[in-house]
Amino acid sequence: MFTTLLDGLSFTECPRWRDGRLYFSDRYTRRILAVSIDGSVETYARTDGLPAGIGFLPDGRLLITSMCDRRVLRREHDGTIVEHADLSALATGQLNDMLVDDEGRAWVGNFGFDLFGGEPACPPYLSVSLPMARPPLPRVISPSPMALYLRRTAARSSSPRRWPTA
Repeated sequence: MFTTLLDGLSFTECPRWRDGRLYFSDRYTRRILAVSIDGSVETYARTDGLPAGIGFLPDGRLLITSMCDRRVLRREHDGTIVEHADLSALATGQLNDMLVDDEGRAWVGNFGFDLFGGEPACPPYLSVSLPMARPPLPRVISPSPMALYLRRTAARSSSPRRWPTA
C-alpha cells in the first residue's frame, strides 16, 4: 500500500536521500524541498533560475545545478545561495542532473543543445566535472572498484557504460 506524503508539485526530479529526508528539486517553483518520512516538508533552498540536479558536499552544503544559466550554485550552512561554478563557457546545453562523490567532486551533465529553444537533439560536446572534465550524465558511482556508470538520455542504446574514475 502506498501513502502520498506530498502532492501539488510542479515538476520534481533529481532525488537524493540524506539524514533521514528526501531532497529533490521542484523545477518550476524554483525550490529544493526536503520531505521526511512523516510527511513534514521544508523549502530547503530557492533559486532564481530553474534548478535540476542536486548533491551534497562532504561538509553538508548543497550543490544545485541552475539549468538555463549553466551555473552550479551552493547553499551555505546559513541558507544563503552563492555561485559555486559558472559552466556557461563549457556546457553546450542546459545543465541537468549532477552527482557529487565522497570527495566533493561534482559530475555535471548537460543536454548538449538548447532543449527549451527547440534545437534538434544532439549529444553534449563536453561534459563537466568539478574540478575536471569527464563523461556525461552521471548516474551511479560504485565504491569498489571505483567507477562511474552512465546512461546517455538521447542515445540509440540506453545501455549503461562504465568509466573508471581514477
